[in-house]
Amino acid sequence: VGGADLPGLPLAFAPDGRTLLCLLGDPPRRELRLVELATWTARCRWAWETLPLPPCPPVFRPDGRQVAFPLTDGTVLL
Repeated sequence: VGGADLPGLPLAFAPDGRTLLCLLGDPPRRELRLVELATWTARCRWAWETLPLPPCPPVFRPDGRQVAFPLTDGTVLL
């Protein structure tokens, strides 16, 4: 992406292709961010302190308004 450093571990692109869901930091200070690719700025941030890395990539709803985030125990966060 233009040679810029990625803002954390990329997890999923939003359907519009303009936003990337990223995981930043190490436990206990992990955080999820929705990053606007044009400016590399965070649109939203969520604390992700105790949960493990997902077993497979999260998936955006087709309208981009929600993300299904799988957990290692088989549950899915929305």
